[in-house]
This record gives sequence, structure tokens and C-alpha cells, in this order.
Amino acid sequence: MSGNTVTIFRFFWPDQDLQQEQWLREMARQGLHLQGFNILSRWTFRKGPAADVAYRIDFPGAPVKADYRQLMQDAGWELALGYSGWEYWRKAVVDGKAPEIFTDTASKTKRFERVLAALLMSALPMMVAIVVVDKEKMLAQLSWQFLALAGAAAALWIPLIGYSCVRLARRIGQAGAAQS
Repeated sequence: MSGNTVTIFRFFWPDQDLQQEQWLREMARQGLHLQGFNILSRWTFRKGPAADVAYRIDFPGAPVKADYRQLMQDAGWELALGYSGWEYWRKAVVDGKAPEIFTDTASKTKRFERVLAALLMSALPMMVAIVVVDKEKMLAQLSWQFLALAGAAAALWIPLIGYSCVRLARRIGQAGAAQS
């Protein structure tokens, strides 16, 4: 923690948008306002006055289109953070009612489908390397340390991506069932 910022490590699965939004709102009520995030689940908050602020998360994908951001800003939302295709928006809560970005199930489902597609695409290069790469040639050209590191990364990354995909698919199914 330094002067005007606070760092907190907290992990969320990609399908835990509601939990993230609730947590970020609680942080704002404590006077901690979202400033940054990284892939290691390191959240950075700027200290300020306590406020009841709703946070909403979207995944329009990367690159984010300027007209999308302009539409959100025109609706009164402030971009708190943009990170790897994720958009964290905030807006003051009025009369105890937290504003929403998505009001229909179909839009929420589409967002989860975009996240699922991005996760699958992120795993694709590793899967192709495992199946297609000439392993004997690769072993001859690369050091064993590099191969051990790459293997460890794949051994961790692929199950994490798989588990995330299962969670997202389940959430998409639940949203579809609610829509029916």
C-alpha cells in the first residue's frame, strides 16, 4: 500500500461477474475506487471519499470499438478500467437502485459466449503445439529448461482454461434456461 493507492490480490473466475461487481461496489463504499488490475489478480484502488457506486463488467472483446465506449459514456457510465477486452464501467447509485448495462438475458448470454470464445482461442496455440509440433526437432533445438517451463505452463494453463470454459458453458446454459 502506498499513499493514495491500495493493492489487493483477489481471484475471480470469468463467470463470476456478479461477485466482482458486488465486491467492487463494496470497495467503493469503503472509499476504494478501481484503478487497475493485472492477470495475477492484483487489483489497485485509489483512495477517495466513500461512495455508493455500481460497477458493471462487459467483454466486448478486443479491440474495443470507440463507438461502444461513446455509447456507454453517453448513457452516463465512466470507464473505470479496460483490460484485455474486459471493460469495467462505473456509475453512481441513485435512490438505492444500481443501474444496469444489460437488461435482457440474451445480451448477458452473448457476453459469456464472447468470453468463452476468447478463452478457447487463447488455448488454441498450445493445443496446436502439443498435437502438431515435431517434438524431436523441437527437443534438438531448445534447451531442456525452456521445455520444462513451457510444459509446466501448458500443464497449468490448459486445465484452468478448460475449467473456466465449463463454468462459462454452465452459466450460458442457466441464462438460456431462464430465457425460456
